[in-house]
Amino acid sequence: MSTLQQRIQSAFDVERILYYAKIEVDYHATLKNGKRAFTNPHTGKTHITHKKGIPEAKSHMVHELRKQAIAQRLNEPIEDDVWVLMFFWFKDYYISNGSRRSKRIGDLDNLICLPLDSIQKANIISDDSQVCSLDLCRRLPSADGKNSLEIYILKHEEPER
Repeated sequence: MSTLQQRIQSAFDVERILYYAKIEVDYHATLKNGKRAFTNPHTGKTHITHKKGIPEAKSHMVHELRKQAIAQRLNEPIEDDVWVLMFFWFKDYYISNGSRRSKRIGDLDNLICLPLDSIQKANIISDDSQVCSLDLCRRLPSADGKNSLEIYILKHEEPER
């Protein structure tokens, strides 16, 4: 169990965690308006391209999400309102000299789209309108040298007024 995972589980009541998945990926596919977002490594600017690689990335993610749902005995989609936390671990988070974050890792808002669509397609949740909060999503440097994604789905609780 990672230190971050331990901190999250100690910060929240374990009963609120409805689903957890960790998925290794070759690269973090990014979407913008349903199309692939590509970041030019030289300029750092984002461009919209055709959906090259997106169907395969989505299929892999849906398969892994379902496999982990079965292992957690999640047979029916979650119907409650949820809070989703996503941690995108990057093996190439820093530029080669390690002094600053690489511009090639993609915008957080574009990174979130594919996993959110996949969570619904894998029947983890019934509808993405159930997601009431996406805060605490992060792009982080990988300690194990692999690209991966951690997803926590927690029961959303409205603050008292």
